[in-house]
Amino acid sequence: MRRWAIIPLLFTLLWPAILSAQTDDRSRIVAFLETQLSGNARQVSITGFRGALSASAEMDVLTIADDDGIWLQLEGARLDWSRAALLRGALQIDTLHATRLEILRRPKTPEGLDLPTAEATPFRLPQLPVSIAIAALRIDSVMLGADILGMPVELAISGNAALADGQGNAELSITRQDGPQGRFDLAASYANDSRRLALSLDLTEAAGGIVATQLGLPDAPAITLRVSGDAPLDYFRAEIALSSDGAPRLTGQVATLKPSEGSTRTISADLRGDITPLFLPAYRPFFGPDVAFSSLISLAPDG
Repeated sequence: MRRWAIIPLLFTLLWPAILSAQTDDRSRIVAFLETQLSGNARQVSITGFRGALSASAEMDVLTIADDDGIWLQLEGARLDWSRAALLRGALQIDTLHATRLEILRRPKTPEGLDLPTAEATPFRLPQLPVSIAIAALRIDSVMLGADILGMPVELAISGNAALADGQGNAELSITRQDGPQGRFDLAASYANDSRRLALSLDLTEAAGGIVATQLGLPDAPAITLRVSGDAPLDYFRAEIALSSDGAPRLTGQVATLKPSEGSTRTISADLRGDITPLFLPAYRPFFGPDVAFSSLISLAPDG
């Protein structure tokens, strides 16, 4: 994910090359982008790139392929940005828009790829050499192949994001375009210095939606899930509420507490409600209408 997180920086790194190659977009700029984004059995190809020297850059098609062929295709991408902001050390994008993104399948994992180690490390946003601000992100149509969620799905995505000096915030809205109505809204912000996380997640789907279908819930009911919290990670509490067919099913909190550096961290959960409608009828008498889940986990400083 880190490799993809630095893609916007390539526009900044390209600036000297752009000034020295004003009449050769394809041979210099496009080839540079393709080379930098490719690797680890991943081949990136860009066609129809134009407008590198203007405030609006466009490309017709970007594809990503592995040994089995193309698995991602982006069409009709347009970037409206401020070139002058680069002189202030800022990548300021007014609009990042694409007409269509198709993810045909899951990418193939290259053999011998070095995967990250499993040790837990404190979460930190990357410190980038420039600040990044995307005022408006929009993809009109996102097509997911059946290999992704077990069924073909069409979505629309919009949002905005910013990252500067170890502080970041993002808003994302995903709306289903085919089948039962569904909407996923996420607003989040985090700062490395204060380690404060603000999180608001809202998922709403009509009956027969993606979540209920994937979980195999009886009759695939309408689902609503809300998660919210605003506090430093060492004292964070997330409020959780799950409903189906308009009736509350599970409510409560998940919290984490670490009083001081080097001390034991505790993670507690207290969730309860009537979730019997989410089980098959044969299991409902066993669980009954009042189910509680409580836990207390201690994590020592050495992990």
